[in-house]
Amino acid sequence: KDAKIRLWNFIPSMMTTTTLVEHIQTSVDGLASQFSDGMVLEENDEDDEDSVKEEDLLEEEGEARLQIFHPTSDNDDASASASASAVTNVTLEALLIGHEEPVTSVHWHPTLEHCLMSASMDRTILLWTPESLTTPSGEEEGDTSGGGGVWTPLTRVGSAGGIIGGSIGSSLLGFVDALFDPTGRRIVGHGYGGSLHFWSLLNSNNGSVGNVEHQTSNDEVVALNLEEDSMHNFRATPCLTGHFRSVTDIAWEATRGSYLMSASA
Repeated sequence: KDAKIRLWNFIPSMMTTTTLVEHIQTSVDGLASQFSDGMVLEENDEDDEDSVKEEDLLEEEGEARLQIFHPTSDNDDASASASASAVTNVTLEALLIGHEEPVTSVHWHPTLEHCLMSASMDRTILLWTPESLTTPSGEEEGDTSGGGGVWTPLTRVGSAGGIIGGSIGSSLLGFVDALFDPTGRRIVGHGYGGSLHFWSLLNSNNGSVGNVEHQTSNDEVVALNLEEDSMHNFRATPCLTGHFRSVTDIAWEATRGSYLMSASA
């Protein structure tokens, strides 16, 4: 748990037996080279370790970290199944850096293709989108992934460095989880101390929290006209809550008695 989020890309491809053997040999040679480089690194001055770590971080994105080989035919004949193999390259698409404490959960937006939400023990919830979607130029031509390898926080909610409810110890542990509602316009966060937190997307025209626009199709709720560039303005809204210790005093609102106030230890 290093407070980072890694997005992995699964790319299927086909390889003949000859190409497969050559590819495996190349991978083995590469691992051997990395091992020898690591042995040399231990003999170097410790002052160079920071620069090496930065280089490793840059090389991490897009690098093949895992490959899955499996035959394309169910035939028991070895010659038939060995003629070609399906290969799935698992590469690191992006490294998301923004949280200061371990990440506890991640969830994709229910309707937007390139929007990821993460909750962390640093008492914040971040919404991430590819940098290419947040710049005026938009996506690069031919880029269908929307990522380009660089994802940035679009918005942040929560209470970084503050209190989110519950005992002092549990409050410092931050959020256990965070979820979107089916429309993707509301967020609920769950703290370790049992506290719940709601945020609603503001209307772009007047800055108010509006009604959720939706349509019913096959009993599913679908958000309307929701885009990545509109997901940056969330406001905290009232939610289910309560005291975590004994109540010491209660009093009605003095002028009209429209609400009840309570104090707790």
